[in-house]
Amino acid sequence: MRHHQDCDRERATPAARGAVAARPPLLLRSLLPGLLLLCGAAAFALPDDAEQPIAIEADAFELDDLQGIAIYSGAVVATQGSIRLEGDKLTVRYDKNQDLDEVLLQGKLARFRQQREVGGEWIKGKARRIEYYPKKDLLILLQQAEVTEGKRLIKGDRIEYDIANARVKARKATTSAGKEKKGGRVRIVIPPKKKTRE
Repeated sequence: MRHHQDCDRERATPAARGAVAARPPLLLRSLLPGLLLLCGAAAFALPDDAEQPIAIEADAFELDDLQGIAIYSGAVVATQGSIRLEGDKLTVRYDKNQDLDEVLLQGKLARFRQQREVGGEWIKGKARRIEYYPKKDLLILLQQAEVTEGKRLIKGDRIEYDIANARVKARKATTSAGKEKKGGRVRIVIPPKKKTRE
């Protein structure tokens, strides 16, 4: 029997607050490292985050196995250890081989946060739309995009992170014709290094 046939029971109960679908572990293990790598470090998670249970809450859950689409909607909250994602809608798409193809987190402001070490500063990000393409190792934050770690800041209308090549691009808003809008420039804040006592 196929693993995801059990999801038929989830489809029959649209009020899925507190429910976890069959596939979220793959989703979060793929999505969260991309979000956290945006700040430029290879290992942001607390040591035991990966060992913590994954919980996803939403007002509704819908799975279309034939089309390869899973949708969580309504005050979506996903957590694992110190990791937390929030948005109005979380859409996950799979290809014909059931490999993760695309993840989309949307909201008035979709948010994520992560703590690198116990007692350390929180890494926080927000945007109207967060897209992740695992096959391309590409993460895109769109509209009012912002990522902070302490006093470090990257802000723009569009922030792209090429995970494989560790490259970040940020740019201001553009019109539908691709021309840059006035105002809304990219903002980068890099605090000075703390002086060490000899």
